[in-house]
Amino acid sequence: MTTAPQPTPSPTTTRPFSISDIARAAARVLGDSWAAGKSNWETAGYLRGPFHTQFVLETDERQPDEGGDLRLTYTPHPADRFTTAPVLPDEVAEDEEGVHFEHASPVDGIDSLAELTAATIRAITTPALPEPYNPAPGSEYPFSVSDIARAAAHQLGDGWSAESGPWGVTGTVSGPYNAKFTMAVDYDNDLCISWDRFVGDGFPEHPELPESVCDYDDGVYLELAAACDGLEYLADRSAAAIRAVTGYNPDDYDFESSASRQHHADTGRYLRKGEAESA
Repeated sequence: MTTAPQPTPSPTTTRPFSISDIARAAARVLGDSWAAGKSNWETAGYLRGPFHTQFVLETDERQPDEGGDLRLTYTPHPADRFTTAPVLPDEVAEDEEGVHFEHASPVDGIDSLAELTAATIRAITTPALPEPYNPAPGSEYPFSVSDIARAAAHQLGDGWSAESGPWGVTGTVSGPYNAKFTMAVDYDNDLCISWDRFVGDGFPEHPELPESVCDYDDGVYLELAAACDGLEYLADRSAAAIRAVTGYNPDDYDFESSASRQHHADTGRYLRKGEAESA
């Protein structure tokens, strides 16, 4: 009795899809910015997306006796900044050239294998978290608001001084007036100069403010001022603002006579010229 020969199965019945088919299906799952190419004989698929890194989907033929795992190989490009510890899907394991799917099989179907491939690529391409910004004390903001106040007082000249507020977050500038000028950063991150109005100070009713110095209810603020402008520049702007709102002219004050010097020692203010004689 002779045995009838078994029919040779057609390629489409033994392997209804190729690895490159899986790659193309995974690209569709990943979205419009992804595309896939294929190798000769469609034994590998190449996936490219919005990164420098290319992914290769292939079988691991290093262990042919085990049938060869489906694997995804890639060499991360430094510019992509992928995380070094991706959270991979279940049964996807890292190896020296990428990852491999430990129990994947053609019987899983192309859709399932494409979803697994796409999920793995999403995990791998997760951007690395930036290193926490932790500057050394004093390096991020090398000067305080009170430093600006002291530098401004120095710019204004004789008869002016400044005191620091708690923690240096405010500074108060004093001169030959009853009003004291407090510098602080408000909730809008503007560097502000505020003061109480005293009739006896005789400040101009409508002062001509320097460029980019603006009025607000309690005083003036320096528009677009920032720490990166530097201490001297901010001090210059602050001193110019105080000169404008006070109408200060050093020529109006007596910095030389013993009476004016004694008055400054007693009160912190110099006398105007002529006041010593009339006192």
